[in-house]
Amino acid sequence: MVGSYALKKAQNIVMQKNIENGGDQSEESKLFRFFRKFLDNFEKIFKVANLANFVAFLLFGKYRSISERLCGISMKYINPDTVRYLDFELQNRTIIWGIISDFI
Repeated sequence: MVGSYALKKAQNIVMQKNIENGGDQSEESKLFRFFRKFLDNFEKIFKVANLANFVAFLLFGKYRSISERLCGISMKYINPDTVRYLDFELQNRTIIWGIISDFI
């Protein structure tokens, strides 16, 4: 989340700078061109890493995001012995009453 936010914010700054220059590349500084190329490459690397993390999450189910993986944070149950039974009776009643009221 933080990585994608920072990437989008940096891209917005680059686009705003490009609009201010009117898209004229002769006015761009070497540092600005380097930063723009760096962002493009970083975006590609970030997307590949995000895809790899998603596949690893589907296989192992441990880290949901890249930032969690980098920090070593994994979600754990507070009490792993608790029975996790979900009752859908109220939801089923609501759906049935909604269908009946739409029918009437």
